Amino acid sequence: MALVRVRLAGICNTDAEILRGYHGFRGTPGHEFVGEVVEVGGVSAAAKKRWMGKRVAGEINVACAAYGLRPICEFCKRGLKTHCARRTVLGIVAHDGAFRNI
Repeated sequence: MALVRVRLAGICNTDAEILRGYHGFRGTPGHEFVGEVVEVGGVSAAAKKRWMGKRVAGEINVACAAYGLRPICEFCKRGLKTHCARRTVLGIVAHDGAFRNI
């Protein structure tokens, strides 16, 4: 798990559609972003050192396995986490996006 300080976030047509009611989203948009790793947890000291300060781009899909839900869905079992049956999507489906942190 990592905490990322958002440095840049983009606005695209999907964001405009969300503001018009796409997916019935209620929350903060912002699914396209880059940032810097400022905190890392649940890894070795060496891995933490390797990630700190790195520039990263976000994966917008949050799969059931990431939430610790059990049992995990068939897609996650097959490693297809971007197709997770219970996923949320930052700034699009049931999860605040990157503009929340700006």
